[in-house]
Amino acid sequence: MPKLGDLAGLCHASPPVPGRTVQALAVEGLLLREQSPHDARSFNAALTDAGCARLEQALPVYVATVRRLVLDHLHRETVDVAKLAAAWGPVAAAYEPGRPGSDWPGR
Repeated sequence: MPKLGDLAGLCHASPPVPGRTVQALAVEGLLLREQSPHDARSFNAALTDAGCARLEQALPVYVATVRRLVLDHLHRETVDVAKLAAAWGPVAAAYEPGRPGSDWPGR
């Protein structure tokens, strides 16, 4: 379960931004926010079953949007595939299974 303080770094946002978002999701019953058993100053967050269901609902829309806005515009005739591969290399290298933000939440 990721600590709320870590979410700001994962989102590249200032700490209050994910805090407000987490609070709103908790009020909707989509996220569980609880005090860390290891550090009384920290809170952890996890998707509830309802949060996982909402994520699964949103995923096809997200994928379709990325395809429409990004992938559909990448054509072998107009894109230097070697440069594209080099640009995406660090993104692929940053993927670490099990690290918060690298894997599907709630799985």
